[in-house]
Amino acid sequence: MIIKSRKSSLKTLKAGLLAFAMVAAPVTSMVIATPAMAQDDEKAKASKSMSTGVAKVVSAVYEAVQAAGDNEAASKAASRDGIARLSKLLTDKPNMDPFDKATVLEIRAQMKVRLADYGGALKDYEEVLRLDALPQARLVYVRKVMAQLYFSEEQYSRAARFLEEYIRTTDETVSASIWYYLAASYYSLEQYQKAVEPARKAIAGSDKPNKGYYELLNTIYNVTGQEAKRGDLLVTMVNIWPGDKNLWAQLASAYASAGKDREAAVVLELAYKAGLVQDENKIIALVQYYSLLENPYRGAILLEREMAAGNVQKTKKNYELLGQMWNLSREQKKSIAAYEQVAKLSSDGKASYNLGRVYYADEQWSNAERALAEALRKGGLKSEEIGDAWLLIGSARLSRAGDDPTIRKSARDAFAKAAQYPKSRRSANGWIQYIDEIIRVERAQDAVERAQKEEAFQAEIKSCETLVAIADRGGVVDNPQRVTDCRKLLDDLEAGIKPDDSASPEAPAEEAATEEEATEE
Repeated sequence: MIIKSRKSSLKTLKAGLLAFAMVAAPVTSMVIATPAMAQDDEKAKASKSMSTGVAKVVSAVYEAVQAAGDNEAASKAASRDGIARLSKLLTDKPNMDPFDKATVLEIRAQMKVRLADYGGALKDYEEVLRLDALPQARLVYVRKVMAQLYFSEEQYSRAARFLEEYIRTTDETVSASIWYYLAASYYSLEQYQKAVEPARKAIAGSDKPNKGYYELLNTIYNVTGQEAKRGDLLVTMVNIWPGDKNLWAQLASAYASAGKDREAAVVLELAYKAGLVQDENKIIALVQYYSLLENPYRGAILLEREMAAGNVQKTKKNYELLGQMWNLSREQKKSIAAYEQVAKLSSDGKASYNLGRVYYADEQWSNAERALAEALRKGGLKSEEIGDAWLLIGSARLSRAGDDPTIRKSARDAFAKAAQYPKSRRSANGWIQYIDEIIRVERAQDAVERAQKEEAFQAEIKSCETLVAIADRGGVVDNPQRVTDCRKLLDDLEAGIKPDDSASPEAPAEEAATEEEATEE
């Protein structure tokens, strides 16, 4: 998440190391081999000295460069003149003694370095090595310089070879910068495992922490997937450079890559509390970590606060994340508010679909149906989402239908549409069967109720006929009004008029008993 790609990192590394090589490498300083130095080397080589004529020209060139001092223009002019004089000397003396020739070539190479003619300098140094006439100490130094020059010319294979030779032959303590060059050479050659140890030695051999050295090893660990070691290294780097925001983010990334989500969240949270995490992507990462660590409420609070502060944009994507976090926190009302914003900012139906699901979870049936219908209208849903939307619409309608057969029928219609999609077919058919069973049971109950009413009506007719007959025979009747109502009922029936349910005269149980008693009398 944080580290750049290998190609991008390599480009950055090359640029940085090239600048470092030209600034910090000892090859930038011109070390002239004087006759006195030649005599010193001669003692180490076997009493060899430059001839008088060659020494005279070399001394003159050296004095001219020294006279130029720190004046860059004068120094370069003296170097160009020196190169010309030494080149003429080599031309004039084709059979020059190998020791003299190697010394002249070494000095000319240093002047070419001063003029940034690295290719020319390397040719001279290569000839110096071929002659093998200089003392060993000077040849070791030549290999060191050549390694740095090859690196600056991006000839990394040769740079690595000369650095290895220098390390193997030198009597001096190998400097941190040399280990750094070797590690960078192997890195540039994509020989990452070979780069690890010299990168470690560069860090260990440095008098004070060099961020470039640490960053190289960090990059190597990243490329080779050694996330645990990289995490340990980044902990050290964070302690050395605590104000570097990028290091905190990289440390969190390393922990995440190693599957240590809790540690990654802690690192980002510490950086956030220290005011080092202000970048939107890192804030979002911290919010998502809270979700992974089953603390979505904390993530939702953080995200809402940062959106209000303007540190996180109020985009559809961020509102959607906020809605998810509130939903996971079971804060349905807040989740709904976030999803409503998503729906407003969205041109397809997915956002309205999510909003409808949240409304449904909150038992807001009408709002759920409205949002899901809007989702279907906008489109852009997957097949299974379309089926699920119809399934939820049917459930929402059924939940608010009560005894209303019209709404219940509309729910069945929605389930029938859901049944057209494989993922929701089984559930939809189950609901359809449920509704059909309700309808069957209701119809059966209606039939029973109608039969019971008809049976009661026929019993009422018989009761009325008995009561009227008793009254016509002059019998005693306790309720004359009922006799009147019964006569009307019988007259209407004879005329072909069947009264509605309320028109039939009711016969209380106690009155029916009286009628039976009267009949018996």
